[in-house]
Amino acid sequence: MRIGLVDPQATAERQAWISGWARRSRHQILPFVLPASGPAPIAPSTFGERAERLARRLRRWLTGSGARNPAREPMGLPDLLLLTDGLDGSVFREALEDVLGDVPLWVYWHRSALAHPDPPPPEIAAVEIRTARSAHALLFYAEGQRRRFLERLRQQASEALPSVETKAHVLPPGFDPERPPAGTPILSRRLPEPLILWIDRGGPEEPDLLAAALTSLGPRPPAFRLLALNENPEAESHRAARWPLAIRERLLGILRPGDPEAAAWASGARLILETARGGPSPIALMTFAAQGPWPLVPSDSGFLDLLPEPLRPLCAYEAPEALAGHLARVLTAGPPEDPSVIRHALLPYTWPALAPCYDAMCEGAFHQRSSRAT
Repeated sequence: MRIGLVDPQATAERQAWISGWARRSRHQILPFVLPASGPAPIAPSTFGERAERLARRLRRWLTGSGARNPAREPMGLPDLLLLTDGLDGSVFREALEDVLGDVPLWVYWHRSALAHPDPPPPEIAAVEIRTARSAHALLFYAEGQRRRFLERLRQQASEALPSVETKAHVLPPGFDPERPPAGTPILSRRLPEPLILWIDRGGPEEPDLLAAALTSLGPRPPAFRLLALNENPEAESHRAARWPLAIRERLLGILRPGDPEAAAWASGARLILETARGGPSPIALMTFAAQGPWPLVPSDSGFLDLLPEPLRPLCAYEAPEALAGHLARVLTAGPPEDPSVIRHALLPYTWPALAPCYDAMCEGAFHQRSSRAT
């Protein structure tokens, strides 16, 4: 099969997702991507424009020209198109309807405003509903994300729910366990205090949540250092200058999640912390948690769906005070379980194990299309 993968915001996490599947797939994965504008979600005003740009790019690849021209026949259609969130799927499909024919169009939701715990902005909700209607299948990274999406759809466009629900499926994100090259020093061992890795997704509420948790630790909190992981360290460093003092005085620096130095710090870190509620697919979190740091995530994180039920309360927090309790226990007494239980729980989501599941799902669409053609 030839599978076109269309991504309007190729962050480091999404690039790792694309390349991980492409390396392990038995099919040809053809990426059509736009560079990331930063860790924050794409502005909704650009969803349609990004869809048109990517449609022109795909048309140029198919016909040799980015403009509509009935005289130009497509040269070898893909067997499936997999879009990710951040573009208007209905605009994309309409822009290519003359060349795609019956090629299935699927959507993978790394991030969804409809599935977020907070009410979505109306303009983003409208785009996601149009996209859901226009796609042949919707893929969610966790069951909780799928369930919230459908519930919000029932509230805002109930007439679309029956058709959308039947084509909504769960396909967890894959990741490659990263290990520093042999001989790489474990940098955290040079620190006298435990190290916390903090996945900072750029949300304005994240530093406040972390600072509130640190305040809840009391007047004599356990000592530790903090290393932030952000898609755009240069830009984030300016914002970091305004972070609360409780964060700044513990901060070692800010690195990209894919930076080799981050992996060198991770193997000896005590904790990996996520502070974005209803965040995107937890690819970076999975990658680092598999290296040993104990994960702590908001209680609505899709990461928890990947863990066995008994482990979830040990990794989840609802409020800053609950996060503070977890931090105090892990920093003073160590993780509540051997970190190897997390690594073992994540094994089914490594690309060597998961890529065949992705391939099989795509092959199902291929066989259905072939049956209709005959």
